[in-house]
Amino acid sequence: MIQNLLINAFDILVAGLLVVFLFLILLTVLTYGLVFLFPDRSNSSSPAANTQTTPASVSNKTPSLDATQQAAIAAAVHRYRGQHKP
Repeated sequence: MIQNLLINAFDILVAGLLVVFLFLILLTVLTYGLVFLFPDRSNSSSPAANTQTTPASVSNKTPSLDATQQAAIAAAVHRYRGQHKP
């Protein structure tokens, strides 16, 4: 009697795990399919060009900081590096 209950419980456990595993595989495949069908349009340049960006080109895209803000950031970075030396 107890052995049959344990076998049934194990069968239900395996069935549940398989359902979850198959659902996750299906979700992953659908996600990759949607990315393939609808690529990101906000990125106008190629991925290879993005890896070679320099800090100067990145700073041109961000809003400019005034001299006071730049000095405060430089002082904070200098202080942090002074306190956290390897």
